[in-house]
Amino acid sequence: MESATAFSPSKYFPPRRRVQQACLSCSARKSRCDGARPECGTCARLNKAADAASASGATGRAGGAAGGGAGARVQCVYRESQTPRIEYNTQVLLERIQLLEDRILGSGSAVVGNGGSSGAVDRQHGTDQLPRRDFEVRTSPSLEGRADGSQEQQPPPQYDDIQVSLSHTANSNHVYEWPVVKQLLGTVADRADATDVFFTQPGLTHSTNYETPPMSWRLFSPELAPHHAAQINEYRELVRTYFSEVNLFFPVLSPEEVLNSLDQVAMEETGGGGQLRTHVGAVPGDVYARLLLVLCFAAFVTTSKHLVTLRDTVVGDGHKSGFEDLAGELWNKARLLLGWISPRLTLEAAQCSMIASLYCGARGDIAESYHYSQATAVKCEALAKRYLLDNKSNDHFCDAFRRLYWVAFIYEGDFSSEISITLPSGIAKFEDNVPYPIFSTPDADASAGLSPRQAVLHDGYSHEPSIIAFQISTNASIRRFLNRVNSVVYDSKEQYRMARPDYADWLLRVTNDLWSHHSAVYRNLPAFLLTSSDTVNKLPLGVSPANGASPSTPGFIRSTEMGNNPWNVIRLKGRYYAGQYIIHRPFMEFVLRNLETVNSHPSREAMLEKCRLCFDGCAGFIWVFDVDPANSVTCLFASGMVHFTMVIILRVAAIIPAFRRHLPADVEEAIFLGRQNLRRFATSVKHFEWHLSVLERLEQNKSAYSNGG
Repeated sequence: MESATAFSPSKYFPPRRRVQQACLSCSARKSRCDGARPECGTCARLNKAADAASASGATGRAGGAAGGGAGARVQCVYRESQTPRIEYNTQVLLERIQLLEDRILGSGSAVVGNGGSSGAVDRQHGTDQLPRRDFEVRTSPSLEGRADGSQEQQPPPQYDDIQVSLSHTANSNHVYEWPVVKQLLGTVADRADATDVFFTQPGLTHSTNYETPPMSWRLFSPELAPHHAAQINEYRELVRTYFSEVNLFFPVLSPEEVLNSLDQVAMEETGGGGQLRTHVGAVPGDVYARLLLVLCFAAFVTTSKHLVTLRDTVVGDGHKSGFEDLAGELWNKARLLLGWISPRLTLEAAQCSMIASLYCGARGDIAESYHYSQATAVKCEALAKRYLLDNKSNDHFCDAFRRLYWVAFIYEGDFSSEISITLPSGIAKFEDNVPYPIFSTPDADASAGLSPRQAVLHDGYSHEPSIIAFQISTNASIRRFLNRVNSVVYDSKEQYRMARPDYADWLLRVTNDLWSHHSAVYRNLPAFLLTSSDTVNKLPLGVSPANGASPSTPGFIRSTEMGNNPWNVIRLKGRYYAGQYIIHRPFMEFVLRNLETVNSHPSREAMLEKCRLCFDGCAGFIWVFDVDPANSVTCLFASGMVHFTMVIILRVAAIIPAFRRHLPADVEEAIFLGRQNLRRFATSVKHFEWHLSVLERLEQNKSAYSNGG
């Protein structure tokens, strides 16, 4: 007997209204309708009674009564031309996601349909276009007719709406536990889950010494008073490095606030003739910690350790290796203040934990990065609730909080998609209340009145506000969409669906609508998000990177003058292929569970076509990330785990006869490149060595499985 669970999506979606299944006749009479085809039960009974009355030849008053009731035949017609039959949960899901699409496609006139972004598939790195699938992508009726997002502006938020499933099977742990994978491995696995290694082997991390804390968290020491001027200049250069190498991926800070805090700290600690001032100054602890974290992260980036490569030579200049010690020293100082400010509920304290999470992720310390990511998400959830209670309006969210909220949302979502050791933070409860960052237009003359130190930071970033807004809103909407997919298709509490005889039909309906939306979002992205800045810089004079297909963006810099960071372009394309893979993976699992009967299934060809889309998504994701060096600033954990999962899927599919006709032609090359990419990522995340050993065992045992099966 099926019982509703505490966190079942069916509990939070409204029940299906009977009128949506009713024919027009029953709907007009407001009577029950069983939705039978071609004629419902109610209409069939009425028509049967009418035929009987007509055959009896009743006349007079009885005949008149029959003519007004049972004697009049009714026509059973369904309103399919206006309301197609669509899974109700899917319809609600798509209507909610429409709010996201309105934010992207309706934030000004900057984003319109772009026919040029759906060009032919080319998975080589130099291509800046997303692929066009070889079938027509239809738009769900639930995505039409919603001109504005005013409905989402109504506080208070719905706290009982679970946006992130507490347990799902979309992660690598589930694939690692497939029976066929266990059979391929041949021996008893040394770990229950594929993510256990990140929390049970801390010795593999790059963390500095935790047993000897520093004597002080102060940035300047009185013993180095003669060198204070040189230190200040060096720190200012590190601030510039942070905003040119880190903030473009995670824009949670502004240069001005960081420089102001640096000036205040320098004045406080070096203003007395080189003597350290011991009184409490104007710099709060969370602001001080934020400055230390910015300098720490910038020092790490200066060492070029974030550029991970398979080559033996270290990317970057050798004379910058001294910054590694500086990064470790600053990180130890920052950790002292992170403990001090951990109970504080301020925007600055949340920014500190976010930057700490990003820094740990860039260094490959996954467990510590996950810890700080959870702390940030909890703070953002509490701050959002406080903002709404105090202001009763979404307009009072400052742009700094909007950026922080959505960066934290994306970062925690990437972790939650693979790790399920703790419950979600609750940050998703406010995703319909916190607006995306403001789409502002940079002033061409904004740098005219800047001081020299401000002009240095401003130089080269005049396009940043518009790109940042689009970058955050696009990645956040995709992350929200993938969360919905996990909740609807992969929720562990809904696994009873798989035992139903109509599961395949339900899955086909749901995935058609999910894939339709996912494709539509990418086809309507502005061209500059998918155009590498390297490509723009290398084009001959007078040649447009968009070839005239770029959308019109009044009020924004022309896309021919812009261009996105190459690694951001790769990540955006990767999310496209990841969505394609995760939407269609359930069909592969269905076929694996029903290998004996799949050939006789009425939807066999449709399901195998969905499997082909899953395999194409895996291969496309792997090809997109086949770049050297990779950038660990964005944390390679999620990308590495997806590589691990996709290589397993492609290897399993290659040895199962039912899938062989639907595999990509270059599947073996994709498997090889997937392992190579993961080996490259292991330069940053040492724990991936364990995953590589698992893939190696799969390769060794594939022949024995094929011969035995």
